Amino acid sequence: MSWVKMMFGQFPGRARRWVCAAFGIFIFALQPSAAVALDDEAGQENGCLRVANYNDEPVLQNMGEALQAIYREAGLCLTLLPMPTSRAHGLALKGLIDGQIGRTQAWIEEHDNEAFAVKPALIETVAVLFSKNQLEAGAVQDVADLVRGREIATRKATKWSAAWLEKHGGKPVYVPQWEMLPAIFAANRLELGMYLVPVRDLDAVLKNKGYYSVILEDVSVYHVLARKHAALANRLSRALDDLGGSAFVEPYLSARPKSEP
Repeated sequence: MSWVKMMFGQFPGRARRWVCAAFGIFIFALQPSAAVALDDEAGQENGCLRVANYNDEPVLQNMGEALQAIYREAGLCLTLLPMPTSRAHGLALKGLIDGQIGRTQAWIEEHDNEAFAVKPALIETVAVLFSKNQLEAGAVQDVADLVRGREIATRKATKWSAAWLEKHGGKPVYVPQWEMLPAIFAANRLELGMYLVPVRDLDAVLKNKGYYSVILEDVSVYHVLARKHAALANRLSRALDDLGGSAFVEPYLSARPKSEP
């Protein structure tokens, strides 16, 4: 005797048809829906990549919207997790998140085994050295002489700045927020500061008559993902290219607070 007869044979004709139909609906409900199927390449439990969105960097406050648009273009699901930059760094190295909204090449090279960069660059910036006092005429040609052995205000989570200062003999003094620089200069605690300026804001920053400045070099910021998601690299790169690269992202950059240099 088949299992169907064993289960439904006891019911009369019409009732048996109703019971069979109900049982079929129940079995169908247990099957995974195509509408909520996971992205095989992403491989996450809910189909979304979990990416840190820094909440301690004013200029990046709207970057989550840009990244969501890039992921939609790539046909991928994204969950943004607001957190400080330093916490994002720690969670990424422990494999507890899938990526970070943006990191410099210096960070990527140091952690090449754990993460990769989605290219082209998400944000184009310029590293600028700010000084309370008039810079020497030759400082532009030899900035290393200007910073060697001196304390420089910089962000703790900016790997590029830390690496550059170490290379040229500067001593980083970590400042929680860049908007603290004017107060630090006014109090004569330090005379120099360094941070990355989006290309969009460079002209206005350099025209600030309250400070002297030296441009150090161009620094690109890339969206980064854990190595286990390397299969998504080309997919996200095509999406970013199709949208226009850093030119697409630029309007999403927040204006810097007026208290910053």
